[in-house]
Amino acid sequence: MSCLADSKPDAIILAGGRGSRMQHADKGLIEANGKRLIEYVIDSIQDDVDDIVISANRNHENYRRYSSKVIADEPEFAFQGPLAGIASCLPHCRHEKVLVASCDIPILPNNLTCDLLLALHDVDVSISQVNGRLQPVFMLRQHCLAGILHALRNRDLGLMQWIRTQSHSIVPFVDSPPVFLNINTANALQQLCQSPPPASRQKN
Repeated sequence: MSCLADSKPDAIILAGGRGSRMQHADKGLIEANGKRLIEYVIDSIQDDVDDIVISANRNHENYRRYSSKVIADEPEFAFQGPLAGIASCLPHCRHEKVLVASCDIPILPNNLTCDLLLALHDVDVSISQVNGRLQPVFMLRQHCLAGILHALRNRDLGLMQWIRTQSHSIVPFVDSPPVFLNINTANALQQLCQSPPPASRQKN
């Protein structure tokens, strides 16, 4: 039986950054091979999640093509990084378990959601890892919202720093570019355009 058979999680796609390393472009709407980066993410996860909430601070009408739930950062935390987007979107998620992915990591493993869900069994966060390095693609529980708000109000804005303070498990994946390629520079975007997604993306 699939690990998703009983209940699929919701998903938050983070697309609310300033794009400062990409000439302030709205990264989720950047095209590669005729496809917007957020469309890559949605195609990767949509069959494994129940609902998608998009964190966006501009171009809301464009993002509403993909979800009716397009949420800006709360004014108190506007443009304060991924924790701000997660805190603003979690109240709009219906399920207790929520997958968090970033619009600038467009290619994800086929088994990502199931593996992260299984690893969430007795912890609050399960996070992807490639070559010993944690990736900002993870699953968390709704009750983490209180801790995220506490971190934001104390100006502890680092996502990985926050995750390391939680009960968490690490899920290693094979490094098979462009899987987990982070599109934060023009060179990375060019690499994505030149590297079609692999036919099979499997975990160790």
